[in-house]
Amino acid sequence: MTGVGFYVYFYLGKHVQRVDKAFQVKENLEIENIKAYVPSLEAGLGFILFIREEVLSMLETYTYDNEAFPENLDSAVLSYGINGKRNFNKLAQQREINRNE
Repeated sequence: MTGVGFYVYFYLGKHVQRVDKAFQVKENLEIENIKAYVPSLEAGLGFILFIREEVLSMLETYTYDNEAFPENLDSAVLSYGINGKRNFNKLAQQREINRNE
C-alpha cells in the first residue's frame, strides 16, 4: 500500500491460457479507464490491469489527486471508460501497435 493506492501482482502457472489465444492481443497490454465511484473519496479510484508476456501480471489501484486511500472500502460503483463508455478505437490502436512490435 502506497498511501494513495496499491499493487496486486499475479503469479500464474504455465497451465494458464495466454491472452493472445483467448482475446487476440499481443504480449504486453495495459487496460485503463476503469474507474470506481467511492462515497468516501472526492474523485474516486482508478485501475490499470497490466498484461505481460501474454498473462495477467499486475493490477494497479490508485486514488486521484493524491487523496489518501480509505481505510475501509465499504462500497464502490465500477465503470469502464469515459462516462461509462469504452474507447474501442484507442484499444484497437494499442492492439495494433503491440502486434507490430
